[in-house]
Amino acid sequence: MKKMLYAAFAAMILTACTATAEQDPVEAQIDSIISRMSTREKVAQLFMIGVHQDEGLLHWQERCVETEHVGGIIVMGHPLEKALDRIDTLQALATSRQGSLPLLVATDAEWGASMRFKEFPKWPRQAFIADAPDSLIYQMGLSVAAELKSIGIHINFAPVVDVNNNPNNPVIGRRSFGADKNIVAQKAAAYSAGMLDGGIITCAKHFPGHGDTEVDSHKGLPVLEFDRARLDSLELYPFRKMIQAGVPMIMTGHLSVPALDESGAPVSVSEKAIKGVLRGELGFEGVIVTDGLGMNGVYKWCGEDSTKVAVAAYKAGNDMLLMPRSCTCALDEITSGIKTRSDRADLDARVRRVLRLKARMGLLDGEPYKKIDRSLIDLSAADKLKEKMWRFAPEQ
Repeated sequence: MKKMLYAAFAAMILTACTATAEQDPVEAQIDSIISRMSTREKVAQLFMIGVHQDEGLLHWQERCVETEHVGGIIVMGHPLEKALDRIDTLQALATSRQGSLPLLVATDAEWGASMRFKEFPKWPRQAFIADAPDSLIYQMGLSVAAELKSIGIHINFAPVVDVNNNPNNPVIGRRSFGADKNIVAQKAAAYSAGMLDGGIITCAKHFPGHGDTEVDSHKGLPVLEFDRARLDSLELYPFRKMIQAGVPMIMTGHLSVPALDESGAPVSVSEKAIKGVLRGELGFEGVIVTDGLGMNGVYKWCGEDSTKVAVAAYKAGNDMLLMPRSCTCALDEITSGIKTRSDRADLDARVRRVLRLKARMGLLDGEPYKKIDRSLIDLSAADKLKEKMWRFAPEQ
């Protein structure tokens, strides 16, 4: 009997050692990084601040990066050369201390880099290429990825997977692939696949669906009064398909959906919608990011209190907090709320998901930051493909 127990114990030890030896090296690296971070540094990795043309915000941006160690930035549009200089400056500040992590750099490039950087020739918007073959939409995704990689971008907050079935919608419109949920899901998956294969992280938006609304969430809070059966059959359909296709990020919208949360809270600050539906029911395991936290759809709901907005978004279960108006105070408040073992485990899980994105983009390699090589930017590289795509939008 003793021999059998010893043998079983030895087998357990061998199994444990083998599992350790076979641990994914990226996960081991992430474990090591997380173990060295303070709670506040972990929380900061979840913040993605906005980089605007407003010169008055430059010092604030630099402080958030250099002092608070935020995890990322979203570039909202500049003359291209200024944007490149800004990315270089902030990345250099982010990596200025020993062991510090580079920033994830994002932008909205739903119809290519030209959406934010006018120097790039335009691609057609999603509505105008819904009739294009999936193969061409995939190629467009590859080309958009090449544009973004050449200017130091890692994440494209696209594609839009809202089903645009309300002609009075003031904000989605041509940004969507249309009113047919099957077309939206199919074309968005092809576009996302091209960008992913081109080395850019994609993000399906705006969960659970901003298509059938008549209020712009930048200005107010849209309310989707539909019952759960309708949401399941229509709005949520493209998100399910994108999850099945492996989209790495989903953006939560500032949308009140009583069928998901009877309180009427915007989905972006609703634990029931995010943890209950998106994580629980739909089984999404990637990174969940808010829409911009300065938008009135959520900002007014939270009493126009920028710290309260960020805290509410964190408590709801978002992994990344996009464009918070508050940095230091919000970091302080969220950090002070991390008290229990469960709180710390939950925070570590979110940081792990963010660090996986950084690893995917080669940002954990420990190499010194290299400035963006302007010679690699080719504004005309995809001209022939753009001509093909524009044929689907003759009215443009």
